[in-house]
Amino acid sequence: MHRYWMFRGLKIALVVVLAATLMSVGVMALWNWVIPGVIGWKAIDFWQERLSASGARAELTDHSLLFADPEGLGHELVISSAEDEPLSARSPEIPGERPVV
Repeated sequence: MHRYWMFRGLKIALVVVLAATLMSVGVMALWNWVIPGVIGWKAIDFWQERLSASGARAELTDHSLLFADPEGLGHELVISSAEDEPLSARSPEIPGERPVV
């Protein structure tokens, strides 16, 4: 009898942990899908603000951000829907959700 309740308790704990994990993933996905549209903030806006704050001239187009580095070399950040695994640069100064890829 004691063994039955122990296994039942473990099953309940496992179901609770699994349900909490699935709910967390669902809330995170919904948050990332809804909030940028509600407040109108996208990763490309972050980079435009960051480049402008550093003194670089950044021009925002429909799906890209055009800017030049301090030596005058032109660059373009593009919103891409490619299914390839992106390469990304990481820095402690840049939030993880807004990397350069």
